[in-house]
Amino acid sequence: MPDLIALLEKARPLWPYVRSRRFVWPAILCVVGVLYGVLDIGGFVAAPLYNTMVPAVISLTALVLLANATSRLPHEKRWLARVENLLDASDHDKAAQSLSAPPPLMGFAARAAQQVVLVRLKIETGDLLAAYQALIAAEKTVLLPSERLPLRLSKAQLLFNAGNYAAFGQLLTVIDAAPPANGKPRIRYLLLQSLRCELAGSYAAAKSLIEEVIELAASPGERIRGYNNLARLEAMQGNHLNAQSYYEQAWAQLQSAPVPALYPVVLHNLMLSYAMHHAHAKALSLLATYRQAVKPDNVAQVHELLSDQLHLARQLGDRALLLDAYERAQTELVPLLSTAQRFAVAVSELRMRMNDGVDFAGHFNKTIGQFDQQTGLTPVERFNVLSQIMAVCQQDNGAQLGPAAMANWQKASAALLAMEDQIADQLRSVPPQLPTLRDEWHQRQVELIKLKIASAHPPIPKPLVTALFVAIQERRQLWADKQNPVSELEALIVMCDEYIAYRAALGPAFVHDYQRQAEAALRDAGQIAQAKWPHPSMIQYAFGLAYFYWQIANRAELAATWLTRFNQSGLSLAHSAAWLRQQHAQLTAWLGNNVNELPDQPARLPVHCTPPNLAKDVANAKVAPKYLDATLNYC
Repeated sequence: MPDLIALLEKARPLWPYVRSRRFVWPAILCVVGVLYGVLDIGGFVAAPLYNTMVPAVISLTALVLLANATSRLPHEKRWLARVENLLDASDHDKAAQSLSAPPPLMGFAARAAQQVVLVRLKIETGDLLAAYQALIAAEKTVLLPSERLPLRLSKAQLLFNAGNYAAFGQLLTVIDAAPPANGKPRIRYLLLQSLRCELAGSYAAAKSLIEEVIELAASPGERIRGYNNLARLEAMQGNHLNAQSYYEQAWAQLQSAPVPALYPVVLHNLMLSYAMHHAHAKALSLLATYRQAVKPDNVAQVHELLSDQLHLARQLGDRALLLDAYERAQTELVPLLSTAQRFAVAVSELRMRMNDGVDFAGHFNKTIGQFDQQTGLTPVERFNVLSQIMAVCQQDNGAQLGPAAMANWQKASAALLAMEDQIADQLRSVPPQLPTLRDEWHQRQVELIKLKIASAHPPIPKPLVTALFVAIQERRQLWADKQNPVSELEALIVMCDEYIAYRAALGPAFVHDYQRQAEAALRDAGQIAQAKWPHPSMIQYAFGLAYFYWQIANRAELAATWLTRFNQSGLSLAHSAAWLRQQHAQLTAWLGNNVNELPDQPARLPVHCTPPNLAKDVANAKVAPKYLDATLNYC
């Protein structure tokens, strides 16, 4: 006879399951059934049919409750598949509606799968905080090992998207102890592993993992992810011919099995590859094919198509194509939007229209007229709107807007300064696991400090300037702790940018106090960029480094190196802000004249304006190749 104590020891790990709401009723019925037999309760009733039915009813009910706790019923599987299909079609609103209206009497297993799909929805719509909260809530429930693994994979993807590469690597190490052996979880695991290898610079290992994804792929969608990510890895090493061929293979797979959610990834990458390597006719032909594939009533699909058309038009220098994108936005996208969404689009176009030279003044006046009517803006939305208004007023500096530029800048500045407590509250509420969100609020605090500097009466208080550079240094440290060198590089670029912006306006004392700090930031930024080159993400920083090697270090050879790398990348200056194009021309002229002495530089902007941010304005929108992560097609 087995030792009772030994049996209890073996059963101890099951105790959290038994006492959970998920399994408590099947457990209770099992106990009742055992007691019914041991105590021979049926013996007290002289009814054979009763003595047969009662154990059968108890057993059947226990089995039904156990199935409810461990298995998904056919109608639940169909519901989850429908939500997945909506996400594949980039129909996020309908997917959210379906998730919020689950089938009646949904079982525990279906609820666990629902959380995985919800996390995918939130990641794809950019709501990282909601995705994180959903993950934490799900992890606190009683999950089967087969359910915990998909959530861990989702959390790893979330940490990667949030820029927390340290936690991302640590979680993958945990998953390595019991990795998925097959199926879609195996595909997701391999994709995440390839990202870890990519971060470490182990491109050969990353390619090997992606090649395994392609071999194991059971569907065209999985092969699309494999070929697209393999192309990105080739592009990171400067192997553009290989990259383009893999992008073309991904597109061939996508044509054979359309998945609309993948269009803005695969077609974006392939169109820009054609455009940057002088296959302009192919790029335009692909855009026409892209337009035919998009559903005209799908907001996300239309929005991505028009965004990619803008990128392509800038890259090709095609003014007619550029104007066509703006016109189509008004006739094809705006009618699909709510009032709030239309205002958001109008705000997002402010800086684009200014830099593209498309009816900026008229659009600005129309948008400003709508601002006071927007009463339901969240603190994040309100700050972003005010920041956009300030940025374009500052850059315009009265050229097109006249005196209204200064008036609107002052009004927006006062409104932003009034949000200081709200910004501090938002920063306190962001979990440390999500550095991307924390950094966004850090940046907003930096903007407030710059506004205080701009609003201060001369002489500008030194504590404000010190606070500015301390805040930027904290941003740099945040990313260093998360082992994210690209974001750390951006913080260093911003530090150099702010030094240049204030140097002439604040005079020799400022230069004496902060020049060494700026030189150290430039040195560290150059080391990170050199280690990462030719990673496509470095293109947007290449010109900044060149400019700062001129302005801060007076190093013509290094300025020429990084300017040449920027120019040879094939990225058009049309993606950049107008003031940055001017700086490009100035730097080119300086290098061409072989000037050995750093010329006196005037203050870039009037003292009432805060300087533009080179790291943010280097491009109007995303132009680097996209990757397909492991969040697609979970179940």
